[in-house]
Amino acid sequence: MRNFLAFVLIFIYSFYQPLMAQNPWDFQFQAGLMEHGSDVHSWGRHGQMITDQAKFGGGLILGYSLNEHCNLRLNYWRSKLQGNDKNIENEFALGHDLRAFSFSSPLHEIGVSLEYHFLKDPMNIDQTNRNTKWSPYVLIGGAFSYTNPSVNFGNYNRKGKINKDKENLTHWHLQIPMGLGIKYQLSEVIFITAEAEGVLPLHDYLDGISESANPEKNDSYQVLALELGINIGAKPDTDQDGIIDDEDECPQLFGLKELNGCPDSDGDGIKDLSDDCPLIYGTQLHNGCPDTDGDGIKDMDDACPEVAGLQKYDGCPIPDSDGDGINDELDPCPQIIGTINGCPDSDSDGVIDMQDPCPLVFGNMNGCPDSDKDGIADHVDQCPYVFGVPEKQGCPLIKKNNTGIVIKALDIRDLYFETNTAELIITSKPRLSDIADYASKYPNAHFNITGFADSRNNNDYNIDLSYKRAERVYNDLIKMGINADRLHIIAKGETEPLGDNSTEEGRQLNRRVEVRSYGQ
Repeated sequence: MRNFLAFVLIFIYSFYQPLMAQNPWDFQFQAGLMEHGSDVHSWGRHGQMITDQAKFGGGLILGYSLNEHCNLRLNYWRSKLQGNDKNIENEFALGHDLRAFSFSSPLHEIGVSLEYHFLKDPMNIDQTNRNTKWSPYVLIGGAFSYTNPSVNFGNYNRKGKINKDKENLTHWHLQIPMGLGIKYQLSEVIFITAEAEGVLPLHDYLDGISESANPEKNDSYQVLALELGINIGAKPDTDQDGIIDDEDECPQLFGLKELNGCPDSDGDGIKDLSDDCPLIYGTQLHNGCPDTDGDGIKDMDDACPEVAGLQKYDGCPIPDSDGDGINDELDPCPQIIGTINGCPDSDSDGVIDMQDPCPLVFGNMNGCPDSDKDGIADHVDQCPYVFGVPEKQGCPLIKKNNTGIVIKALDIRDLYFETNTAELIITSKPRLSDIADYASKYPNAHFNITGFADSRNNNDYNIDLSYKRAERVYNDLIKMGINADRLHIIAKGETEPLGDNSTEEGRQLNRRVEVRSYGQ
């Protein structure tokens, strides 16, 4: 009685304790009913549920938590086995009342079992309701039971079998207990358990009877029990995270053991108190904040969090404002698409537009054309198609012959061609003789032969056609005795029209070759 009162005091006192951290050790008081399956009037032996032979029992359990799922326990159980054949009214047990077997035996069991709590999962425990109060489990183990049956064989007259039973009677039995249970945590210190346990029927002498009754079927027993448990040596754990307050850096917050009791809401291994982004998975380098693009700038400060960039551009890459593939830091023309170091060259002559006096006309003289190749660009050359000298603004010097006659430059513009060919029209062929006569008269004269076309084809085609027309005149003049070194071909395509390209008359004027002399 005194022990019982001490237990009650401990039980009541525990509810008024502050929240405690569970120690791996616990101690349980066990009480319940025990029934047997033996050769004499017993549960399940005669086709019906018989509970009038059930006896109360009690025991003690010392447990140790191996991990979140498994508990190892050492248990002791004490009860009584009893059976009597009288008053059996069942078609499966006819004659048992006449047989009148009865027995009575104490039972002591000492064993070791392993509990497996299969629904516990510490990774899924809600931090707002941290204790999983209900915890179902299964158990299996090994045990030794002690019995000392007192048997009354009643009216049984087969002495040989009775003597054999007495000779084979054993008191210690190896058992394999198995069962199901459910644990309910009343507090961090106190818990209760309901458990159903049975043993595999390995022996047939729990009741002291075998050969005299049913040697083909071994004896077993079952226990239905309630347990009241106490965690041993628990210390204050205000946040119930399993870490006592003295060792908990965050005693008011449920946390993790590896972080000394502090929470890590985003699971990045950095406790929330030190985490600049406690709800977003991050890295140690950025105090718990993410850096998605790996540019060394955490996402919260990065204007381009998914593209690696530079600090000076707020985490964005060096801009390429005009999209020409050259970033602004290296692009002299950052707002205009360009092909030469980022700057445009509209006429593709290798001189960027901003430095080209003739940005829309292909040229070989600082970006401008020099049609007569006199070193003076056409836009400043007063005679752009006749070789000249700088002192005459690109025009040739006018020389006098020995007779004192002023020599005039040759300028023929009426060498016309058939449509889409390099064939001179008949009326233009005599003009070739005029050129040959002039060349003979002035052996120092040179000639620019410039070909043109109308606009009915694309520019590239017309440039090619105008070149072929100038080349035709070039070849004809060589055949007429003019040295090729004095002749220079120029192709201008559909540029510089003399007539309206919308009329046939105008197009005829544009299908031409012009010949001009210079340097005589």
